[in-house]
Amino acid sequence: MQKVQALNSNIKSEIMTTYDLLISKCEAKGKAEGKVEGEQMATRRMILAAYQNNIPLETIAKMAGMIIEQTKSILNV
Repeated sequence: MQKVQALNSNIKSEIMTTYDLLISKCEAKGKAEGKVEGEQMATRRMILAAYQNNIPLETIAKMAGMIIEQTKSILNV
């Protein structure tokens, strides 16, 4: 950071703008990935709860928008 402070203000401004852009992109990517993971966890919890309540696998798969093999894989059955 000391080297950045020693640069002239125009170059420093460009570097910081690029840095800010990269940080923003990383934050957006992290949020998107977190959202997907959260949705996947919610789907898995729904599948498990439905299975524990004796809902047929075919129905659970339809509810989750999956094929039966995917549902079975999540349930390890």
